[in-house]
Amino acid sequence: MQPAQSGIYSRLMVPGLPRFLAVRGSPWPRLAAYRDPMRSVPAQPARMPRRQRRNTAALTACALVASAVALLGPTGVAQAAASCPTVDAGTGALSPVPSASEDLSGCDLTGADLTGLDLSSADLTGATLTGATLAGADLTSATLAGVISGSLTGTPTALPTDWVLVNNYLAGPAANLTAATLSGADLTNVNLSAANLTGATLTGATLTNTDLSSATLRRVVSGSLTGTPTALPTNWSLVQGYLVGPEADLSGAQLAGAALSGQDLAGATAPGIVLTGAGLVGTDFTGATLTDALVGGADLSAANLTSADLTGALLTGSTVAGADFTSATLTRLKACTVGGVPVALPTPWSLVASCLVGPTADLTGGSFTGADLSELDLHDTKFKGADLDNAILDRANLTGADLSDATLRNTSLTASTLTNVDLSSAVLTGNDLAGLDLSTATLDRIRPSALTYSSSTALPTGWRKVGAFIIGPRVDLTDADLAGLSLHGMNLTDVILAGATLQEADLADTVLTDSTITDADFRRADLTGVTSGGLVGTPLHIPVGWRLIDGTLLGQGAKAPGIDLTGSNLAGINLTNAVLTGADLTDANLAGAYLIATNFNAATLNGADLTGANMDGVDLTNAKVRFAVLLQAKLTGATLKNTDLHNSNLTYVNAKGSDATAADLTNVDLTYSSFYGADLTTANLLSARGITTANVDSVTWRQTICPDGTISEAHLGGSCINALDTTAPRAAITAPSGSFQSAASFAVRWRGTDAESPVVSYQVQSAQRPARSTQPLSPWTDWRAFTTATSGTFAGVPDTAYCFRVRATNAAGLESSWSSVACTTTPLDDRALTRSSGWRFLTGPASLKFFNNTTTASARSGAALTSPTSRTVKQVALVAYKCRTCGSVTIFVGSTKVASTSLRANTSGSRSLITLPALRTAKSGKIRLIVGSGGGQVRIDAVLSRSS
Repeated sequence: MQPAQSGIYSRLMVPGLPRFLAVRGSPWPRLAAYRDPMRSVPAQPARMPRRQRRNTAALTACALVASAVALLGPTGVAQAAASCPTVDAGTGALSPVPSASEDLSGCDLTGADLTGLDLSSADLTGATLTGATLAGADLTSATLAGVISGSLTGTPTALPTDWVLVNNYLAGPAANLTAATLSGADLTNVNLSAANLTGATLTGATLTNTDLSSATLRRVVSGSLTGTPTALPTNWSLVQGYLVGPEADLSGAQLAGAALSGQDLAGATAPGIVLTGAGLVGTDFTGATLTDALVGGADLSAANLTSADLTGALLTGSTVAGADFTSATLTRLKACTVGGVPVALPTPWSLVASCLVGPTADLTGGSFTGADLSELDLHDTKFKGADLDNAILDRANLTGADLSDATLRNTSLTASTLTNVDLSSAVLTGNDLAGLDLSTATLDRIRPSALTYSSSTALPTGWRKVGAFIIGPRVDLTDADLAGLSLHGMNLTDVILAGATLQEADLADTVLTDSTITDADFRRADLTGVTSGGLVGTPLHIPVGWRLIDGTLLGQGAKAPGIDLTGSNLAGINLTNAVLTGADLTDANLAGAYLIATNFNAATLNGADLTGANMDGVDLTNAKVRFAVLLQAKLTGATLKNTDLHNSNLTYVNAKGSDATAADLTNVDLTYSSFYGADLTTANLLSARGITTANVDSVTWRQTICPDGTISEAHLGGSCINALDTTAPRAAITAPSGSFQSAASFAVRWRGTDAESPVVSYQVQSAQRPARSTQPLSPWTDWRAFTTATSGTFAGVPDTAYCFRVRATNAAGLESSWSSVACTTTPLDDRALTRSSGWRFLTGPASLKFFNNTTTASARSGAALTSPTSRTVKQVALVAYKCRTCGSVTIFVGSTKVASTSLRANTSGSRSLITLPALRTAKSGKIRLIVGSGGGQVRIDAVLSRSS
């Protein structure tokens, strides 16, 4: 047996005292309130009716007497408290097995197997039998007050008087049926007096002669009930198949037209309840949840709605005379055309024009003509379709309010707050908008007229104050008088201009795409640069020279990029300065059209008839104009860059000064056309016909493909109409011109000449060998290949002979022969020479640009500098310093004296290249430089020699 419980759940009694009197959780009305599973804190016991109190007292007295007898026993000595058996979690078997008359009060017998047990006269007060098996169990005269059950299986052989097994629950007086599911249960003649039905579901149950006196029905769910009970708890009624009373759960209940006047529904849970036309006079809804409830047309006179939640509820047409809405939640409340005056409303709500008005109220379609709504807090209020003509909304807070489809004729809005207000399709006529901020308002399809405003009136981006209107995208200007007004450059996409007067209006550069223009009058309006397309309806008048074609306004300066005008008849139309980039005019008739400076960039005009069209200055860049007829068309100054005119008829076309760079003129007919001064650079005239009759004077031919497939540069003068060039150019190296260089890097220059075609490129090659050697030159290699330059700096290395040659190519592709070879030698630096005594190294100065910035100097007669190796020498040169006091030097090759030379000069000092006379025959040996005996310093920078 389980040990006795301790703590607040222990009972200080012996067997025989009903546990529910000692243990929290008594199902009896006065005690059950202290064990309400639906409350988080103990509830205060409600005062019971006199008869109920009398019955309860009698039951309590009987229980106390029985307990006293049990306490004393037959000997008058106190008995020990009984213990509860344990339940095997797997089999449900009890240990020890209880017997008849045993005290099992308050025991947890969940899932217990009571099959065949004799429990007659057993005390099961407050016990839990949920999921127990009762097959064959004998419960005759057992005490089941406060028993908790549900999901029972099997049928007992006997039950106590007034008890039944229904929907797998034990039902009887004082039963604990909290949250029980009794949907559809047949409770006919069942005694449920004092039963706890908190949160139970009774939907569809039969209550014929059911005794529910003193029963607890808080949050009970009902509906579709049948039969009439013999008794109900105080303040409860059976109405239209529902149990109605305080804290009832009437979610979605259908009680239209119900008579509920004076009913206590305090704390009821009733979201979505239907009470349309119901009688609710004096009904107590204190703290009730009535969200989204339908209470239209009901009589709520003197009803108590204190702290009720009416979010989204509908009270339209209801009577609210004397009703108390103190602290009620009225979010999104729909309550217009109400009757009477409520006794109280929550702050900041008001009764205006028979509507309950406040923040977030749903006043859709309400009539507020002339109503005073000034200074009210109407944020997020829904006035959709409401009539606010002549209403006063001065200083009202309309932040986020929905005024779509509303009428606001002559409505006063002085200093009102209109942040994020929705005025879609609203009618604004005669309003003063001075100082108002509409910058965040939604004005889609608004219908403005006769408005006044100030410079401080703020509008959304893209909107403008024009005349007596505010105008922007998708505005509705039906029948508006806009004559003479400036709408220049505005975005009026999807605007309604049906019946509007736009005579002499400035619509230049305006966007009218997808707008409705039925019966609009555009006479003498300036449509220059207008962008349209997708226009709906036919206007009453359009300006002279303009046409409406497939929903697009076309005329001088019109903008219709990408428009599809395939096969359209546009003969004679004036599209001067129009923008038709990317348009498709395949097979269109543009004969005689004015297309001056029209932009057809990337447009398609294949097969179009442009006979006689004036296309001066037209831009056909990247356009496709294949197989088109341009007979006698004017294209003076036109842009035809990369234009595809393949197979088109250009007979008698005047394309003087046009830019046809990279144009495809394959197989075109140029008979008697004029391209005087045109640029045909890289244009393709392959198989073009009639070029010999065309005027191509002063044409720029550059890499142009001629009708015969040759390139223009292959012809004399570089012109396709001249004979082919058959003479190759000539080329020559013009530098280096001397045999020696004073530095390792030096300039190389060349030139080419051709009397018939220009030279377009050069190929310059070099070869080399050591200066001391007579060995053959290295193989020729490209130094500059396919260059257009005629000079360059060659970076050589010291003491090396370099040779150069060049050949030229002209525009006809003819190549010259190699030029004569020009050779030169670079110097051997002084530091590479072997020194005798008497020499010293010097550097600089930088201004003299000595080779490697060094010199070797000596004033001692006979001092010698010698080359490091022997060499074959045909001619010698020196790079030395000359000055007024400089000495002289004698040069030997081997033992052969080559020459003596003085380094004196009438200058303050300079670096000089001194080339000595060539020898009759080449000599071999080391080069020696000997300082002369005449005095003076000798400064040597470098020595050079050539071998041939």
